[in-house]
Order: sequence, then C-alpha cells, then structure tokens
Amino acid sequence: MPRRRPERRKPKDDTVNISSVKGHRSGKHHSLVEGVLLDFDVLPSGQAIKVPLSGTNGVTLADLRSPVHRATVAKKLDIETSSDSENFHIWKR
Repeated sequence: MPRRRPERRKPKDDTVNISSVKGHRSGKHHSLVEGVLLDFDVLPSGQAIKVPLSGTNGVTLADLRSPVHRATVAKKLDIETSSDSENFHIWKR
C-alpha cells in the first residue's frame, strides 16, 4: 500500500525571512559558556580549565554548571567537573 504524503498546510501566523529577524536569544550565561568552550578547543591533555567563581559576575556554581553541561552534551564533549568554594574546574574525560 503506498504511503500518503502528509497534507501541506499554511502557517496560521505571518512568516518572514530569517535574514530579516533582528538578533537572537543568548542566555544570560552565554558569554561564560562560550569562553569555556573556546578554552576546551585548546586545552592540553591532562589539564583542567579553572573558572574563578569570583569572576562570574554573581553567577552561582549551580547556574554555571548547568549551562556548561548542556553545551558540552550538545557538542558531544565528554567532560568531568569539580569545584571548591573558589573555583569551578572542567576537564576532558
């Protein structure tokens, strides 16, 4: 029995070209996470990235760990993390 193609329907809302959309949403931790990912590109084996929590503009450890984890999972990076009262450490597993 041949498969039926789904019916094409028009969107209910107006549409625009993506090129005309101004900006895009970057989370509030975007620049921190982006910096970590850039450092990961050049991180030597056996080394860890040390992120001083005092330099995160009030971002808590939990609020930093979560987006770093999501970003590394999305990029299929296998990482380990550790922290103390002053620093957040991230390294390749």
